[in-house]
Amino acid sequence: MCRHVFKRRKTYKILKGERRKGMKKFVSTLALAGVTTLALASCGPNAIKIWCSEVEGVSTAFKEAVDTYVKENEITLPVEVVQMSEGEAAGNVLNDVDTAADIYCFAQDNLARLVSNNGIVPVSDSYADDVKRRNDDVSVKCSTVGDVLYAYPLTSDNGYIMMYDKSVMQGVDMTNLEDIIKKCEETSTNFSFELTNAWYLASFFFAQDDQGAALCEDSWTADSDGNFTSYVDTFNTDNGLIALKGLYNTIKSKSYKGEKTGAGDFNAAVKSSVVITGSWGTTTAKQALGDNLGATVLPKFHVDNKAYQLGSFSGCKLIGCKPQVDEERAKICQGLANYLSNEALQTRLFEEQGWGGSNKNLQNTEAFKNDAVLSALNKQAKFAVAQGNILGDWWSLAAKIETDAKKLDKDKATDEALKKVLDDYEKALVKAQGEASKPAPTFQEDDVIWVGDNQGWKNADKNSLLVKDGNVKKITVTFEQAENMGGRIIKPGSWEGTTVATVENVTEGLDLVDVDKSNANNDKNIYFKEAGTYLIVFDGTNVKISKVTA
Repeated sequence: MCRHVFKRRKTYKILKGERRKGMKKFVSTLALAGVTTLALASCGPNAIKIWCSEVEGVSTAFKEAVDTYVKENEITLPVEVVQMSEGEAAGNVLNDVDTAADIYCFAQDNLARLVSNNGIVPVSDSYADDVKRRNDDVSVKCSTVGDVLYAYPLTSDNGYIMMYDKSVMQGVDMTNLEDIIKKCEETSTNFSFELTNAWYLASFFFAQDDQGAALCEDSWTADSDGNFTSYVDTFNTDNGLIALKGLYNTIKSKSYKGEKTGAGDFNAAVKSSVVITGSWGTTTAKQALGDNLGATVLPKFHVDNKAYQLGSFSGCKLIGCKPQVDEERAKICQGLANYLSNEALQTRLFEEQGWGGSNKNLQNTEAFKNDAVLSALNKQAKFAVAQGNILGDWWSLAAKIETDAKKLDKDKATDEALKKVLDDYEKALVKAQGEASKPAPTFQEDDVIWVGDNQGWKNADKNSLLVKDGNVKKITVTFEQAENMGGRIIKPGSWEGTTVATVENVTEGLDLVDVDKSNANNDKNIYFKEAGTYLIVFDGTNVKISKVTA
């Protein structure tokens, strides 16, 4: 069990945000006055840019809401709405704050790094109290770092439930995980639960006993600057072993599908009869199953004849404002962000997209309560842990629990063997937190690093820096034999959309690597076919790879 308080660490700064000597004075909007009429002529011709979801129809709703607000408040500055995935937005803000959108929608698990790297400013005092009043407690918590409200909640539906094919599962007790898996095995269909992802894997460790007490805890405390100051992790305990036993029994089923799952599995060549997913899968699930679509809370698993209700993470989509130089421009951004997160737009997104808004008035409507998927999410909420801010390393470390457990043969999956999986997890976690308490590395503007499976996907790892050699940069990477042996070249501190090495630029060693051409997130990872040591040479555009040793 881990209970740690660690020293305040220096904040890692993305250099583009404050790269110049005599850094710009960014406007903090924490205490900005409210805005009723916002005529602006002094800020120049640059438009205010808004990033919203790329889901079809969402940008139309945003544009029409913006048009209304601009007209009502007599804003003369142009406002532009651009599509951008909520999962990619934060990374793109931190990659280059100067060129990023002024207002952006993002997934709440990125909030801490946005705060610590100066990519977001607090919600204006003019709006903060109303934001807290009109939105549910989970979304307000997800929008807060330390005791400061940094973002405007937009949804409170970023959780997961169980969707299933009623025609296959007819007569099955859908509260019993073992019965569900047995039926999948009997019908040669899959049970899709992405336990290779720590976000889903945590459901076993957050499971509740018959008294409503959670088996384990994993929680993190950050100060108002986004720096992690302490954490509590109880995965490596007797209760954690119960959770891992339940997880192990699931992943060893022949029906288990645990990687890259989603509602599309209902239509796969080997189809799934049950998929653990979120509201984003509703449309696809309905298209696949029609009236046979069922949706309910996660089931219970059983260990030593005791039942444990699967828990989950719950989270939100948020709207943030980046730092501004001009005070009047900052006021406009805050006013727009507040308006775009209001009840009216949340209601429209619910009606048109099935989004589960965070607005309490919307949640109390009959239409919202009668929505099968959102109703299931609301019921699952009492078993869910609101996802606060979590150190980035945790996700890969927790995901390794599934990887290590799956390697065990059934006859060797003793309590001792499973306990060692948890021991290894805790050791890695303690080491990671030790690293987190050290001063963060600093980088130059043109630095690039290798990030991948071999170094735990640490995107600010000084040891993974490509070293300049004449007109190129080089790094040697070593991979032991594993299911995944890959990575990519990025700018320090960035993630999505910032890959420097593109698919077409792998110009040498194609017999040694595969390039991830099919990844829906366009990550363009380079995967090595064989274990060994490789020399990676990068000239700013092209990547050349050669094998050094086996």
